[in-house]
Amino acid sequence: MSLVTPAEVREQTGAPTTLISDADIQSIIDETELQIQSVWQVKFTPTETIEIRTGSWKDRILVEENFPLTVYTLINGSSTMDVDNLFVHTDDSFVEIYGDTITGQWADRFSGYDLSVKMRYLYGAVEKDTTITTDLNGAVVAGTAISVTVDSTTGFTGGDWVMLEDLNRRREVAQITTVDSGTAVTMAKLMYAYEDNAMFTLTKTMEVLRQLSLYESSLGVMIYAIGSTYTIATGYTYPEYSVQKGVPYTHWLNAYDRTIKKANDTKNRVKMLTGAIV
Repeated sequence: MSLVTPAEVREQTGAPTTLISDADIQSIIDETELQIQSVWQVKFTPTETIEIRTGSWKDRILVEENFPLTVYTLINGSSTMDVDNLFVHTDDSFVEIYGDTITGQWADRFSGYDLSVKMRYLYGAVEKDTTITTDLNGAVVAGTAISVTVDSTTGFTGGDWVMLEDLNRRREVAQITTVDSGTAVTMAKLMYAYEDNAMFTLTKTMEVLRQLSLYESSLGVMIYAIGSTYTIATGYTYPEYSVQKGVPYTHWLNAYDRTIKKANDTKNRVKMLTGAIV
């Protein structure tokens, strides 16, 4: 699903349906959002990846993808790690080892383990939608196809990605398979067990990326508008006199200048979040 709609782009640009169709605007949106994900190295929805790398011999390691969310499997040297001993720092894109029962260090080539760290994890540029949140009504266990009871299922639907977090330093993003009868939902997979009253919050693509999509898609529509008006007459000649109208739709040029400034400001915010060099 796109982050913005043709109606929102029309509101931003003022483009009438007589100038460009909804289908053409949607094509511009689709292409724009593909480019944003590629250039800024982000995913709009949670995505799984496998990463194999050499460790750092410290208690934390920076992962390759922006915004890690949940670690599914992690092999450090010759040991398979318990996810209970891991904490994912989503904003800073690193995974931390903690706990008294482990060494607290990532094996590296100097200890004889080249390409020693093997991870399967979930990542994506999402944030909590604080308008749709509830609490767990009872403790839950880790596993697959887990039935979870919440205080309210209002606003949640099958396929949604939610963030679960409690006071025991457990946090993950997981997907709802189905919203069942009453206040029960089925989760595809949970890596942690959670206590009663843990938070259960819907996630959404980061707002700053939605804004970037809106501005960049609007710029695309404005370029389309400017290019498609080249056949419009710019003047008329009569036997007695001539009238020169000038370039048609000059307001598009002014709107383009204003919108590109907004887009550049938003890109700077995205750059601070991702560290991408563009």
